Amino acid sequence: MNRPPARETEAARLGALDRYRMLDTPREQDFDEIAEAAAELCEVPIGVVNLIGDGRQFFKAEVGLGVRETPLESSFCRQAILQEDFLYVPDARHDPRFEANPLVVGDPGLRFYAGALLKTADGHPIGTVCVLDTKPHQLTERQRKGLARLARQTMAQMELRRSLRAQEEQRLLHERIVDGATDYAIVATDAAGRVTRWNTGAERTLGWTQAEMLGRAVDAFFTPDDRASGRPEIEMRLAEKNGSAPDERWHVRKDGSRFWASGKMMPLRSDDGRTVGFLKILRDRTRERDAGAALEASELRYRSLVEVSPQVVWFGDIDGNVTYCNAYWYAYTGLPANETGETSWMGVIHPDHRDAT
Repeated sequence: MNRPPARETEAARLGALDRYRMLDTPREQDFDEIAEAAAELCEVPIGVVNLIGDGRQFFKAEVGLGVRETPLESSFCRQAILQEDFLYVPDARHDPRFEANPLVVGDPGLRFYAGALLKTADGHPIGTVCVLDTKPHQLTERQRKGLARLARQTMAQMELRRSLRAQEEQRLLHERIVDGATDYAIVATDAAGRVTRWNTGAERTLGWTQAEMLGRAVDAFFTPDDRASGRPEIEMRLAEKNGSAPDERWHVRKDGSRFWASGKMMPLRSDDGRTVGFLKILRDRTRERDAGAALEASELRYRSLVEVSPQVVWFGDIDGNVTYCNAYWYAYTGLPANETGETSWMGVIHPDHRDAT
């Protein structure tokens, strides 16, 4: 089977390491304790949780070294990531890979190394949990297994942090999206209808701040009549039963003023299908409602004037289709009421004038 070029493999490995975002991060107790446990387990003075970056190795945790980073050229771990799972060097002076290594022939005179790989789920080696000594050393089988176990625990800690960070980033993104929808009041509640989330749009539309509304019943912005009739509870039951409960009705602001809102309530469900709360989304439609009512009243007044006019009045579209004729037309022509078809009205035009019409 053809292997990918070394450059591509290294780029993929560095990409896998970068997803954990742990290079150059401060020390953490969880990783410090792993380094200490590795040194104690193997009865050596040096224990390291090591991440291998681009041309360098960063020590997320170390005991017995006193530094956080070293170049990769003379690193034992550089060889470790080429192994399947474990690199064990009882005496570096007798290992051709390390016998001329500056860290062996010079200061600090390292002799012993053992490292268990930190491997991602998709198989990329990104570091080691390793132990070192300045004198030759032998590992028991129990110590080898224990070191490998500490490496797995290290990866579990790294995965946990990556998952928590992804969840937090998702939460922040969700918060920005919700708060960015300033034209919409978005309100989340618990299963009993008490407010748990109140976005910027809700503050602008309804007047209350989130601090004022957290823990309060969602019926605060329903009208007294709707509260008395149990409308909020009805909406929650309908949402739970049907998946959503749309409505258009009057609501009230903090200052007591009313506004016409178009909205919808939806259930919030857990992974096992339990209803754990509700989401109410509404938008102030007072202006559109008032404009529609004014237009309807205007059309009604105009239609009333047209209907009582003692003249023929008709409307047609751009293609010449008659869409409306007033009552006087039907009285004058004797045609059936509401009949606007071309055959019908052309039949009452004198033959001499039909082409012109």
